[in-house]
Amino acid sequence: MSSIFVLSYYMLWCCVVCLAIAVVYLLTRKPVPTPAAHQQPDTMQGLPISSVFPTLDLTDYGNNAVSLRSSLVIFSVTGCDVCKLLYGVLEGFKSNHPQLPIYILLFEEGPGEIQATLDLHQLTIPVIPKRMDEMGLYQTSLYPFAYTLNRNGNVIAKGNVNDEEHLLLMIEPLEEDRKLAAKAG
Repeated sequence: MSSIFVLSYYMLWCCVVCLAIAVVYLLTRKPVPTPAAHQQPDTMQGLPISSVFPTLDLTDYGNNAVSLRSSLVIFSVTGCDVCKLLYGVLEGFKSNHPQLPIYILLFEEGPGEIQATLDLHQLTIPVIPKRMDEMGLYQTSLYPFAYTLNRNGNVIAKGNVNDEEHLLLMIEPLEEDRKLAAKAG
């Protein structure tokens, strides 16, 4: 009887050790994000796909009227260091895609920071000045963030953008939308 007890005791400890290894494995592994097509992993942020963008006709920093339809709209904040790294990438991207309307909605944290940002980074992409209290309208708190809008002003892609690969992913649905528009009209 005592040999059965010892055997069951060892079997119990083996089960406990196996369970502990399984728990440690499950707690330390990182989940693999599976974003939908044309979306970055952080798509919980921002306006829902297919929703109408809140403001489509705006005025840029140079007082020119702009329409955000069929465009790539980049959200940036004057004090955001990651955003500052993206400006050079955006300028190169724009020169490689001159037919693509790109706009930067630049949220100003303090007075005069938009002009300082324009002077420092020599931005040629149209910048639309925004106040920090307007952020809630666009439902995002991650920057730099981008929306791709179709010809009707609906959101067709969204996500964080940090490099040219992200920008290319963002414009894919816009190119598809343009092909559909060409077939329809």
